[in-house]
Amino acid sequence: MISIIIPLYNKEKTILRCLNSVLGQTYKEFEVIIVDDGSVDNGVSIIENSISDKRVKIIKQKNGGVSKARNTGAKAANGNWLVFLDADDYWLPDFLLRMHDAANNHKGFSLIQCASFIYDEINDIVHTDLMIDKYYHKVVLFNFFRSLETAPHIGASLISRTDFNESGGFNENLKNNEDILLLAKIAMNKKCLYVGEMLHVYSIGVEGQATRNVQTKEKFAKDSLTVIRELYKCYQECPMNKHVLFSLSYRYKDLLLSFLKDNNYNMVDYYLENVDKDFLSRFCYIQWIKNKSLKHISIFYLKLSKIPRVLRGIQGRSHKSKYKNELEITFRQTFCLNV
Repeated sequence: MISIIIPLYNKEKTILRCLNSVLGQTYKEFEVIIVDDGSVDNGVSIIENSISDKRVKIIKQKNGGVSKARNTGAKAANGNWLVFLDADDYWLPDFLLRMHDAANNHKGFSLIQCASFIYDEINDIVHTDLMIDKYYHKVVLFNFFRSLETAPHIGASLISRTDFNESGGFNENLKNNEDILLLAKIAMNKKCLYVGEMLHVYSIGVEGQATRNVQTKEKFAKDSLTVIRELYKCYQECPMNKHVLFSLSYRYKDLLLSFLKDNNYNMVDYYLENVDKDFLSRFCYIQWIKNKSLKHISIFYLKLSKIPRVLRGIQGRSHKSKYKNELEITFRQTFCLNV
């Protein structure tokens, strides 16, 4: 059985759409655990008044954050597989069927993932950039660390319950990238499978979503470094996956590059001073970037460091899927939107 865990916090506008996409799945053997994380809106009442399906259970707790809510749901789960779906996201009807079939036909995998649509609800724009084109309509062995920037979303991931428990669950001290940390810890030395279809929808422009101001941007940057440090520590303990260092190094330098472009030398100093010295020693001339007079040279140097990834043919955030038109038509027809 598959356990679907939905953390809920003030999402009365979207929770029914999310739940209906789950209950409308073509694969039916699942349970739904909604963890209300101290909501102050009418989300729980809307569920109780609209949904009578016995597979749906609601757990209420004091507000502790999304990671605590997800961990609470995982502890209450009965399935061998876990999926964590945000209350403002949703699935295409065959998501569970495709993921279940992949798990059933390919034994020994700990993590099974697919691609996500990103839907801008305000501007009615469908983004298909996260499709890995070379895997389109294929089910393949997948290295999660090929690119952390375009890694599959937590809501597009079927996770072995055993491996989730062994990973320690979600880090409840993080406000950002807690999902990347969990997935990466599992994927580091386990087998991962990629289903080359877009079956999950990540919504942006939804009421109640957090926006980033200066303080939240700084918290995001610090949490991102925590993730890099934690994953590097895991890698040192068991250095089996050769892609880990490449991906962590790229992520680290990409964040440094963004700080330089914003003229944020406080974060540059923070990143240089709060990372494992052994990790830092892998970068030539990295201390240069502290020198403000060398800003343009430093930016050029960090941009050059992206070339190896391009040469490896790894898709980045600027990728445009060659299947965009086909995928967008499928999305709009599925959800009865203007084509």
